[in-house]
Amino acid sequence: MHWIQLLDINTLREMVYKYEADADKAKTVIRFLSQPIINDHNFSYIHNPKETCARRDIDVLFVVPSAPEYFSRRERNRKGGLYQFTLDRNNKARLLFFIGKPEKDSANVQAKIDEEVALYGDIVQEDFNDIYKNIRLKAVSMLRWASTFCEKVKFVIRADDDIDFNIVNALQVMEEKRAFYTDFILFEYRDAHFGGTYPSNENIV
Repeated sequence: MHWIQLLDINTLREMVYKYEADADKAKTVIRFLSQPIINDHNFSYIHNPKETCARRDIDVLFVVPSAPEYFSRRERNRKGGLYQFTLDRNNKARLLFFIGKPEKDSANVQAKIDEEVALYGDIVQEDFNDIYKNIRLKAVSMLRWASTFCEKVKFVIRADDDIDFNIVNALQVMEEKRAFYTDFILFEYRDAHFGGTYPSNENIV
Protein backbone atom coordinates (compact mmCIF):
# COMPACT_ATOMS: atom_id res chain seq x y z
CA MET A 1 0.00 0.00 0.00
CA HIS A 2 1.33 3.44 -0.93
CA TRP A 3 0.42 6.57 0.97
CA ILE A 4 0.15 9.80 -0.96
CA GLN A 5 0.42 13.02 1.01
CA LEU A 6 -1.60 15.84 -0.47
CA LEU A 7 0.00 19.25 -0.08
CA ASP A 8 -1.87 22.54 -0.02
CA ILE A 9 -1.01 25.22 -2.55
CA ASN A 10 0.92 27.36 -0.04
CA THR A 11 3.18 24.46 0.90
CA LEU A 12 3.85 23.76 -2.76
CA ARG A 13 4.69 27.40 -3.37
CA GLU A 14 7.14 27.39 -0.46
CA MET A 15 8.83 24.26 -1.80
CA VAL A 16 9.17 25.77 -5.29
CA TYR A 17 10.49 29.05 -3.87
CA LYS A 18 13.11 27.23 -1.79
CA TYR A 19 14.19 25.13 -4.78
CA GLU A 20 14.55 28.21 -6.98
CA ALA A 21 16.47 30.08 -4.26
CA ASP A 22 18.88 27.16 -3.79
CA ALA A 23 19.40 26.92 -7.54
CA ASP A 24 20.20 30.65 -7.73
CA LYS A 25 22.75 30.31 -4.91
CA ALA A 26 24.41 27.39 -6.66
CA LYS A 27 24.65 29.37 -9.90
CA THR A 28 26.18 32.33 -8.06
CA VAL A 29 28.83 30.15 -6.41
CA ILE A 30 29.70 28.38 -9.67
CA ARG A 31 29.95 31.70 -11.50
CA PHE A 32 32.24 33.09 -8.79
CA LEU A 33 34.51 30.05 -8.72
CA SER A 34 34.74 30.01 -12.51
CA GLN A 35 36.34 33.45 -12.65
CA PRO A 36 40.08 33.61 -13.42
CA ILE A 37 42.52 34.30 -10.59
CA ILE A 38 43.36 38.01 -10.58
CA ASN A 39 46.21 38.06 -8.09
CA ASP A 40 48.00 34.74 -7.89
CA HIS A 41 49.24 33.86 -4.40
CA ASN A 42 52.57 32.14 -4.95
CA PHE A 43 54.58 33.00 -1.84
CA SER A 44 56.82 30.30 -0.42
CA TYR A 45 56.66 29.02 3.15
CA ILE A 46 59.24 29.90 5.77
CA HIS A 47 57.53 27.62 8.29
CA ASN A 48 54.88 25.13 7.26
CA PRO A 49 53.47 22.51 9.68
CA LYS A 50 51.95 20.63 6.75
CA GLU A 51 51.48 17.44 8.76
CA THR A 52 49.03 19.13 11.15
CA CYS A 53 45.94 17.55 9.59
CA ALA A 54 47.71 14.40 8.39
CA ARG A 55 48.65 13.23 11.88
CA ARG A 56 45.11 13.39 13.26
CA ASP A 57 41.51 13.13 12.10
CA ILE A 58 40.54 16.82 12.01
CA ASP A 59 37.01 18.20 11.61
CA VAL A 60 37.65 21.81 12.65
CA LEU A 61 40.61 24.02 11.84
CA PHE A 62 40.90 27.36 13.64
CA VAL A 63 43.05 29.85 11.74
CA VAL A 64 44.29 32.86 13.71
CA PRO A 65 45.93 35.84 11.96
CA SER A 66 48.81 37.11 14.05
CA ALA A 67 51.79 39.45 13.69
CA PRO A 68 55.40 38.26 13.85
CA GLU A 69 56.15 40.22 17.02
CA TYR A 70 52.96 39.20 18.89
CA PHE A 71 54.73 36.58 20.99
CA SER A 72 52.85 37.37 24.21
CA ARG A 73 49.47 37.28 22.46
CA ARG A 74 50.15 33.87 20.98
CA GLU A 75 51.33 32.60 24.36
CA ARG A 76 48.16 33.93 25.97
CA ASN A 77 46.09 32.24 23.27
CA ARG A 78 47.77 28.91 23.98
CA LYS A 79 46.53 29.16 27.55
CA GLY A 80 43.01 30.16 26.50
CA GLY A 81 39.87 28.13 26.04
CA LEU A 82 40.06 27.83 22.27
CA TYR A 83 43.56 26.37 22.24
CA GLN A 84 42.76 24.08 25.16
CA PHE A 85 39.71 22.85 23.23
CA THR A 86 42.00 21.74 20.41
CA LEU A 87 44.26 19.80 22.78
CA ASP A 88 41.43 17.33 23.48
CA ARG A 89 41.78 14.81 20.66
CA ASN A 90 38.08 13.92 20.97
CA ASN A 91 37.19 17.40 19.67
CA LYS A 92 39.06 16.73 16.40
CA ALA A 93 40.22 20.33 16.18
CA ARG A 94 43.50 22.15 15.62
CA LEU A 95 44.59 25.79 15.78
CA LEU A 96 47.26 27.50 13.70
CA PHE A 97 48.66 31.04 13.76
CA PHE A 98 49.38 32.73 10.42
CA ILE A 99 52.10 35.35 9.98
CA GLY A 100 54.33 36.89 7.33
CA LYS A 101 57.91 38.15 7.51
CA PRO A 102 58.81 40.63 10.27
CA GLU A 103 59.58 44.14 9.05
CA LYS A 104 61.24 45.69 12.13
CA ASP A 105 64.25 44.16 13.88
CA SER A 106 63.72 41.32 11.46
CA ALA A 107 66.74 39.16 12.35
CA ASN A 108 66.00 39.07 16.09
CA VAL A 109 62.25 38.67 15.64
CA GLN A 110 62.71 35.88 13.10
CA ALA A 111 65.12 34.07 15.41
CA LYS A 112 62.49 34.13 18.18
CA ILE A 113 59.85 32.90 15.74
CA ASP A 114 62.11 30.01 14.76
CA GLU A 115 62.42 29.06 18.44
CA GLU A 116 58.65 29.34 18.90
CA VAL A 117 58.02 27.09 15.92
CA ALA A 118 60.47 24.51 17.24
CA LEU A 119 58.66 24.53 20.59
CA TYR A 120 55.01 24.53 19.48
CA GLY A 121 54.83 23.77 15.76
CA ASP A 122 51.61 25.78 15.38
CA ILE A 123 52.74 28.67 13.14
CA VAL A 124 52.39 29.02 9.38
CA GLN A 125 54.75 31.69 8.05
CA GLU A 126 54.77 32.84 4.43
CA ASP A 127 57.39 34.87 2.63
CA PHE A 128 55.55 38.21 2.37
CA ASN A 129 56.10 41.39 4.41
CA ASP A 130 53.76 41.36 7.39
CA ILE A 131 52.41 44.92 7.18
CA TYR A 132 48.87 46.25 7.33
CA LYS A 133 48.47 46.80 3.59
CA ASN A 134 49.22 43.09 3.09
CA ILE A 135 46.36 41.95 5.33
CA ARG A 136 44.68 40.51 2.22
CA LEU A 137 47.71 38.30 1.61
CA LYS A 138 47.37 36.88 5.10
CA ALA A 139 43.68 36.12 4.56
CA VAL A 140 44.48 34.33 1.31
CA SER A 141 47.34 32.45 2.97
CA MET A 142 44.91 30.96 5.49
CA LEU A 143 42.53 29.75 2.78
CA ARG A 144 45.38 28.51 0.61
CA TRP A 145 46.93 26.48 3.43
CA ALA A 146 43.62 24.95 4.50
CA SER A 147 42.66 23.95 0.95
CA THR A 148 46.13 22.50 0.27
CA PHE A 149 47.06 20.73 3.50
CA CYS A 150 43.73 20.23 5.29
CA GLU A 151 41.27 19.72 2.44
CA LYS A 152 39.13 17.12 4.23
CA VAL A 153 38.31 19.31 7.21
CA LYS A 154 34.63 20.14 7.75
CA PHE A 155 35.07 23.71 8.93
CA VAL A 156 37.77 26.36 8.71
CA ILE A 157 37.08 29.07 11.28
CA ARG A 158 38.95 32.34 11.44
CA ALA A 159 39.33 33.50 15.05
CA ASP A 160 41.05 36.75 16.01
CA ASP A 161 43.60 36.51 18.80
CA ASP A 162 41.76 39.02 21.04
CA ILE A 163 38.22 37.59 20.80
CA ASP A 164 36.63 34.85 22.91
CA PHE A 165 33.46 32.99 21.95
CA ASN A 166 31.47 29.92 22.99
CA ILE A 167 33.14 27.21 20.92
CA VAL A 168 30.59 24.46 21.54
CA ASN A 169 27.61 26.67 20.66
CA ALA A 170 29.34 27.99 17.54
CA LEU A 171 30.07 24.48 16.26
CA GLN A 172 26.51 23.38 16.99
CA VAL A 173 25.10 26.23 14.91
CA MET A 174 27.53 25.49 12.09
CA GLU A 175 26.56 21.83 12.03
CA GLU A 176 22.92 22.87 11.73
CA LYS A 177 23.69 25.30 8.89
CA ARG A 178 25.81 22.68 7.17
CA ALA A 179 22.66 20.71 6.39
CA PHE A 180 21.43 23.57 4.20
CA TYR A 181 24.60 25.14 2.81
CA THR A 182 27.57 23.39 1.22
CA ASP A 183 31.00 25.03 1.08
CA PHE A 184 29.83 28.44 2.24
CA ILE A 185 28.20 29.51 5.51
CA LEU A 186 26.95 33.06 5.94
CA PHE A 187 26.80 34.12 9.54
CA GLU A 188 26.26 36.90 12.04
CA TYR A 189 28.47 37.99 14.90
CA ARG A 190 27.51 39.47 18.23
CA ASP A 191 29.36 42.42 19.69
CA ALA A 192 30.31 41.46 23.25
CA HIS A 193 30.66 45.09 24.33
CA PHE A 194 27.48 46.59 22.91
CA GLY A 195 25.21 43.57 22.75
CA GLY A 196 24.32 44.04 19.10
CA THR A 197 24.10 41.45 16.38
CA TYR A 198 25.50 42.37 13.00
CA PRO A 199 25.31 40.56 9.65
CA SER A 200 28.56 39.54 8.03
CA ASN A 201 29.32 38.90 4.39
CA GLU A 202 32.30 36.71 5.19
CA ASN A 203 32.29 33.03 4.34
CA ILE A 204 33.45 30.07 6.33
CA VAL A 205 34.76 27.47 3.96
